[in-house]
Amino acid sequence: MPDQENLFNPTSFLPPLRRVPAFAALQQGLRLVTKLYASASPSESLNLEHFGKAASGRSSTEQLQDAFDAARRDEIEKRFALDWCLRIIASDLTWLSEGEAQTAQDVASSVIAAEAALAEAGPLERLFRFPLDSPTIEINIRDAPLPISKRDSTESVAGSRDSASEDEEEPDGYHTPRSNRHISSRKQNAATAVGVQTWGSASILCDLFARHADDVFAGLDLPAPSMQKPFRILELGSGTGLVGLFAASLAQRARLQPVEVCLTDYHEKVLENLQHNIGLNCNAHQTASVGSAVLDWRDVHDVIQQRQRRSPSPSSQSSWWSNAQAAFSLILAADVIYSPEHPAWLLSNLRFFLSHQPHSRAHIMCPIRLNGRFGEWNLLQIADRVFGQAHESNIHTANPEPGASESAEKEVVLLQRTELPKIKGIGREDESGYVYWVFGRR
Repeated sequence: MPDQENLFNPTSFLPPLRRVPAFAALQQGLRLVTKLYASASPSESLNLEHFGKAASGRSSTEQLQDAFDAARRDEIEKRFALDWCLRIIASDLTWLSEGEAQTAQDVASSVIAAEAALAEAGPLERLFRFPLDSPTIEINIRDAPLPISKRDSTESVAGSRDSASEDEEEPDGYHTPRSNRHISSRKQNAATAVGVQTWGSASILCDLFARHADDVFAGLDLPAPSMQKPFRILELGSGTGLVGLFAASLAQRARLQPVEVCLTDYHEKVLENLQHNIGLNCNAHQTASVGSAVLDWRDVHDVIQQRQRRSPSPSSQSSWWSNAQAAFSLILAADVIYSPEHPAWLLSNLRFFLSHQPHSRAHIMCPIRLNGRFGEWNLLQIADRVFGQAHESNIHTANPEPGASESAEKEVVLLQRTELPKIKGIGREDESGYVYWVFGRR
């Protein structure tokens, strides 16, 4: 039985189909999913009887209503529930009678149909102001509806530009991406599309930067106004692009010239929405150049792993990032760890992209979530373990090879780990705070 805070979270109560749940268990799950996402008046006549007397007995009506409202607002929980309904629709449900299977699939279909009708209402545009208590910088962001999963889709998608020659060649051989290039043929389901909406960590990181702008840029390898080489910023897992767009505005206010910002993500729909948000905030009068590009962290991770084994690296010549090694003096990421593999992939990307300049920095902000799959997978503990391996005390620089440059000796190291409190009204209900990591080169 889940605790009262997670009582209505689909990740806590929906029975996995692989365990061939009885019809009564499916019916119970579908009943509440319908109430959460397919009811015109979800808060009226909330019946908790099917959750058992133990649950309702130890919780007040107000507490139960708060838990229900929190679950209903949680987009990750919604996505989990909708995917569960899609699996019911696609399954033969052979362990049920024909009538039971038809009933379950009809109810699941009605939930999907109701959600699709809500999605047709269109995206929501919001204005973010930072710092939160005395705003001086404004960013316009469009949050798009989460797409329905295409579970078997492996189709490759090409961007609006096919040829690398259409990008202007930089003196150092690196192309600043201006549009979405090739999207990997790996599956793109709704689980990778959560970036179409803005999450609390992005706001917290922007607010932190707004309050400590001088510290963010202090000591970085900043180009003089007369120099042609740009100061480059990379955002990993950009989502709606709030953090990267804010960094572009912050760099512009700091009178850094020239500045190039590359916003990256993986899912096709996320990239489409990201490009829209770039258009909302960038104009001809802005000195910072902002572009978007597709980036699959696994591809970069594979390259790093092969190099560590001294094996031939996988071919990346067709990727925009093949010439972007050590090209960025500032790397940003907010709320990007959703799977046990992500911390290792993320660290590999820092090793590949972060400039070898001594004051280059990477800033990562992630929420503390101890409930649902985040707690079950111990994602925060995994991140701390992986990032901890890059702590200065654990780095032992090998003797450089003859002829190697000084910059080749520098490793990506963890410089700082800080826990920040939750700010009321920002982020998901299950977020108790935030962890902030800072990396550099040593």
